[in-house]
Amino acid sequence: MKKLIILTAALGLCAVSTQAQGLLGFANGATSLITYNNGVSNNAPANVASGTRVELFYQPGGGSAPAPVFSGGVATMGSWEVPSSSSGNPYAFALNNGRFTGGTDTTGVDVAPGGNAWLTVVGWTGGFASLQAAITGGAQIGESTIFELTTGGGGSPPSSAEPITSSTALTGFVLGTPFGGVAITTVTGTPEPSIMALGGLGAAALLFFRRKK
Repeated sequence: MKKLIILTAALGLCAVSTQAQGLLGFANGATSLITYNNGVSNNAPANVASGTRVELFYQPGGGSAPAPVFSGGVATMGSWEVPSSSSGNPYAFALNNGRFTGGTDTTGVDVAPGGNAWLTVVGWTGGFASLQAAITGGAQIGESTIFELTTGGGGSPPSSAEPITSSTALTGFVLGTPFGGVAITTVTGTPEPSIMALGGLGAAALLFFRRKK
């Protein structure tokens, strides 16, 4: 009975840990505008008519900055992950001045509340529902600088989402067509660390009860 209580408590702690995630305010500002080629200007503010969409990608922070999504004309997802979003990810532009207000993005459990994350913003024109579709469709595409930020959600009570604009390393960028038709290499089917831990604990529980029998 005592072993069962300990096991149940451990499972509960593991389940709680899956809820611990960093919070980010996904919006840009006057110093990080997104522009595109509208046929008249190469630096026209991204807008609703251009079908511009933006997507935030993250990796756990620390160490050296990771390689960008686009490098050497090739798009590689590698270890970049897509956070969940309160307003949809990718986020469709609702303004006409090169700015977006995408609500709150939540990392996976590999970034704890108040933990650091490497971030990059990717954008494209044409209203495509995904980056892969945008590349295949020949959309104008661009990417911000890579920057590190301390996420929100830490403390008691939890802090609010940390705006990505709080990083002075976040820059605006121009959407262009140097990446059209280049396939994206993705890493799929990799469980988040806490999910793997929970799965391992579950397997241990089954083994324990099997041996008891």
